[in-house]
Amino acid sequence: MMSTPTITMEASPDAGDIAVIARGMRDHALAQIGGDESPPFACFAREGRVIVGGAVGRIILNRLFVELLWVEAPRRDGGLGTALLAALEQHARERGCADALLETLSTAAARLYTSAGYRLQAEVPDYIPGFAKRVFLKALA
Repeated sequence: MMSTPTITMEASPDAGDIAVIARGMRDHALAQIGGDESPPFACFAREGRVIVGGAVGRIILNRLFVELLWVEAPRRDGGLGTALLAALEQHARERGCADALLETLSTAAARLYTSAGYRLQAEVPDYIPGFAKRVFLKALA
């Protein structure tokens, strides 16, 4: 018979303890989908050795998950974000992905994704006060 665990509330939890929870969630989720997960991949925009933009994605069950997309503020609205996104999508197509999914709290990013062919799938108003969370999907085939 298992003992009853003690439940504690911690205002400043140890990063290692949080990592245990994250690992447990990840392992459980991967077991549910048969362990199909790729390591992250990324593309970067560099000026010399300085990164001025980049995008990070992961492929799970033939779907690209765009995890991060960032362009340095002075370089926004010049097509760099679109180019980085297109590079991730091309990499995913070459690996057999059918579609791409991403989320954002940014209204400006939502406009970028819409102009890049993504379709709004869900919106959570006031996800955090003043910001809606939007989920977008794009067919890659």
